[in-house]
Amino acid sequence: MRNRLVVALCVAMICMLVGCKKSNDLVGTWVGSMQGANLETEMKPDGKYSSTVSVSAAGQNLVFKYSGTYKIDGKNLTSTVDDIDVSQIPQAMQAMMKQQLQSQAQQNMTGTFEMPDKDTLKITSQGTTFEMKRKK
Repeated sequence: MRNRLVVALCVAMICMLVGCKKSNDLVGTWVGSMQGANLETEMKPDGKYSSTVSVSAAGQNLVFKYSGTYKIDGKNLTSTVDDIDVSQIPQAMQAMMKQQLQSQAQQNMTGTFEMPDKDTLKITSQGTTFEMKRKK
């Protein structure tokens, strides 16, 4: 289960990086999946994002919500998690999960990005490349 949590956090971190392009090309809603985790991220023009990560673990569908801010420096992306919402997971797991996720999210997260076309975004972080598609 811990591996699934790490994947969920990694996916969330990657989605945070989605909004780091200087132009408004990335404003909108993006979707993707990675190792069983599904992700939907809304990028806002004011440099803020909100994400929902859904992952199956221990026979349950666990849903985490993240929100925060992002910055860009060339192709380098930096994002910050301002809030983590675990209210959609079983109550008995909420405190433990929030503590684990917050301790992992306290560091600024960095990566690089490229857009092969206006509706595809490839993000590389921690040696993993993740692709998202614009939700229409």
